[in-house]
Amino acid sequence: MSSQFPVLSSQKDRRSNQDVIRTYTAYLRIGPDKADQVRELCHSTTVFDVGTNYIEINYTGRDTNRFVVAELKKIASVVGDAEGEITCSYQNEAGDPSFEFYTIAGGKLYVQKGVVSRAPTKCEC
Repeated sequence: MSSQFPVLSSQKDRRSNQDVIRTYTAYLRIGPDKADQVRELCHSTTVFDVGTNYIEINYTGRDTNRFVVAELKKIASVVGDAEGEITCSYQNEAGDPSFEFYTIAGGKLYVQKGVVSRAPTKCEC
């Protein structure tokens, strides 16, 4: 995990967080002994679907206070390790697609940032 960094605090975009629409998707496999604890943590939100040995995440909308990331940190501390990756996609200030890839390991939430960069437009004459 040398290219991954733990998420220490909420990170803000340069433009207003209120303008950013984020899409979170994931299917994480967790130990069946952790499902009840995770379900209890997530009982007040519909973002997380917790099964007997999995967490499914499907959310699109404004995440102004990064509540999804805050909940993922809590989940990480409970499950310890999860198999799978959470993908968050949004448009950066230049309008290009940007991504955050989250993993859970050792009771911590890790993030890798990614951005799609476009080459200059050229004529296909």
